[in-house]
Amino acid sequence: MNKFHRNSLLIDTNLLLLLLIGSFNPSLIRKNKITANQDFDEDDFTQLRNFAGNFQKLVTTPHILTEVSNHAEKIKGADHLKFLQQFISLIESDKTEEHSESSKLLAKTEAFVKFGLTDTAIAHLMNKNFFFLTVDFPLAGNLRKRGVNVINFNNVRRIPQADWTS
Repeated sequence: MNKFHRNSLLIDTNLLLLLLIGSFNPSLIRKNKITANQDFDEDDFTQLRNFAGNFQKLVTTPHILTEVSNHAEKIKGADHLKFLQQFISLIESDKTEEHSESSKLLAKTEAFVKFGLTDTAIAHLMNKNFFFLTVDFPLAGNLRKRGVNVINFNNVRRIPQADWTS
């Protein structure tokens, strides 16, 4: 982890949802279908927030942002507006960098058939030396085989933060 300190972190969709939901109402983590299906809780949010805080930039793609936006529709009432406000703040933040590649180019890659558009876009960015955090086991395994700096959040959940830098 030390070699990535202060660099850029690319967070996959489900973890970005956890980060956003937890930022305005941690009690919703267990109620939201996506975060609840991952068995995320408030401790996971806190650990993710602290982990992400070790990086200067948060990297994302239009595909990840679109998936997050689509999931926003599942948050109802006043919480929907709060979620959108958090989402807008993240998008507009100077700490957030959005990277994109043409879908036409991505569709021509070998990864597209196996992983789809969003994950192919992520894989395509990994040559830029970003650190990638996901809960997607197949994608993490594929990227790890290619020498990408990736970690599956499920493998580090509830590990004391002091151990992150060991």
